[in-house]
Amino acid sequence: MNDLLKPQQRALLEALKTLKSREESPNTHAVAQAMGIVSSRETLLRDELFNLVERGLVEHEYRGRIHQWSLSDLGQEKLANPGTYQLDQVEAPEGLVFFEASIRAGNRKAGAKSWGKVLKQVDLDKEGGYAFEGTWMPALRCDWRCGEREYQIALPAGQLVLLGGSGGSRQNSSVSALLLRVGRGEEGEKKIGYQDYSWSGAVLIASTEDACEIQEVIDRYPKLAPWVGSRWLPIVLAYLEVAMAEGVPGSHTESVAARPAPSGSG
Repeated sequence: MNDLLKPQQRALLEALKTLKSREESPNTHAVAQAMGIVSSRETLLRDELFNLVERGLVEHEYRGRIHQWSLSDLGQEKLANPGTYQLDQVEAPEGLVFFEASIRAGNRKAGAKSWGKVLKQVDLDKEGGYAFEGTWMPALRCDWRCGEREYQIALPAGQLVLLGGSGGSRQNSSVSALLLRVGRGEEGEKKIGYQDYSWSGAVLIASTEDACEIQEVIDRYPKLAPWVGSRWLPIVLAYLEVAMAEGVPGSHTESVAARPAPSGSG
């Protein structure tokens, strides 16, 4: 499927370039006309344009119900250098592993969202999802109608990745997240609430639905006491376990674990 998207995405960039040369308004309808696409397919075209926005190839502005699109500097570069326009590779660069994932969050009209982050560290002084610091992963494909994203990215083996989603229906919704560790040959899938996750090139470390022995957690990591009752506690705990065992850079774990009492103390 990804191979079929390449020519269409390049055609979208060419259409935006054509509209700019004509000094025409680059809205979705004009892009469709420039590509000879019938109006019934404009929704799919808009989804693909949002995908290009995610990849940094296109910029967009929203005014009411009108979307205005324009080529970004990166998009101009890709048109000028066709050889660099490569969405997929046959194999990952040396020392890296291809990580692929798909998230389907729910009904977009009910506020469905999905996201992926290459995790750098966890700041326990921040609350909830804001504690997880890192780099947002660019999506290979997006479907804004159901909060669906697909990722394909080459990462070092052992890298921790956080996937998350929220959504459902207007009456019921759920928020969930997974902590994954990149590893060659690993794959899996999981459903939490209204979110469906699938991946390859990684192993599942923890999810927001995992159970925790609260007292044991607090005894070992006193600084996690404010996280009791948070859906994020299993993710934070699993991250700390990995960081303590293997020395994740920037994890700041030295002040988290309970230190043994000095010898001779009561």
